[in-house]
Amino acid sequence: MFGDPGMLEKDMEGLIPLCNFQMTTEDLQISDDLRIRRLTKEEKDVIAERVDPIVANRCGFGIQSRWKQRIESMNRLDIDVQKVLSSASVVPALRLFDAGDVTYPIILLRMLGEDPNPLRFHGWASMMAEVSQHFGKPLILTGERADAFKIFLEAVSGNLISTDQLRKGNIRLDIAFNRFNASYWQKAIEDRFIDIMIGFEALLGDQSIEATNRLINRLCLFLGKDDEERINLQWFLRKSYDTRSAILHGRRIEEAEVMKEAHMTFKAMVFESQRLLAKAIKTCMFIGPMHRSNRKDLIEFLDTCMISSEMRDALFEQLKSVEHLVFTDAHSFVVHRERN
Repeated sequence: MFGDPGMLEKDMEGLIPLCNFQMTTEDLQISDDLRIRRLTKEEKDVIAERVDPIVANRCGFGIQSRWKQRIESMNRLDIDVQKVLSSASVVPALRLFDAGDVTYPIILLRMLGEDPNPLRFHGWASMMAEVSQHFGKPLILTGERADAFKIFLEAVSGNLISTDQLRKGNIRLDIAFNRFNASYWQKAIEDRFIDIMIGFEALLGDQSIEATNRLINRLCLFLGKDDEERINLQWFLRKSYDTRSAILHGRRIEEAEVMKEAHMTFKAMVFESQRLLAKAIKTCMFIGPMHRSNRKDLIEFLDTCMISSEMRDALFEQLKSVEHLVFTDAHSFVVHRERN
């Protein structure tokens, strides 16, 4: 756990290496305290000593946080834990922003300053983070999208970091958000899929008669950009719920198994469902406050939209107001149903 910094740069502190992530620029300052930068060879070597070398080979960039603060009265440096947590929250924000398999295997900290310091040692410490397993597509943040991500991160940072804000109004974003993240590192693909489906239920599900059909219709209103896409979404989500039921009743489904009538593998179905959940979470984050951040009010509003063209038009106007934060190419629905 502890080691000599050796060849490492002196400013390497609070570093979170990113797996399955690339940028078309070398460095991106995303806030006053956070930036994403390319890792040096020496830093990659240190990461390889602390995690699986195969995982380390997938780390090309990292999140750098200004996590320390000086306590002048004691003439020493201390850990600002919130800044470390803020650094880690950038990872799920990237996933929500542009669907990709970005994850982080470790957090590197360097304790500096005169004794006594928080952990009473000098040198380096490492904290294990997520279990990093390659599943979806690597996330590539282009220069054109970098500025958009900074705006997006600022818009959602309160929701991603503050549990109190997540639970306000019983929107249950916290449950959906936790399940969404768990779907990135669960070992069994069936577990990933179940986490995703629970995330949908947490956002807009209920215990009424025909609850599944109601939930699917609400999600279609939220996620489809036009009537044709909403019809395709309805079909896809029904197939997803049929698959969920099969898993819950003990059926084993392999990643490469081709799903009947869908012309896609189970792995592709899970990936598409994961992207749809990201889109649904973002939509709830930004549309929810228009309905007093109250989950019941939002559900009632969506159900009314199914029978009222006036209310439906009002919903679509609300969606247009946040489409620059929600509707990205990475979250476009690309699966089409089989037609007879």
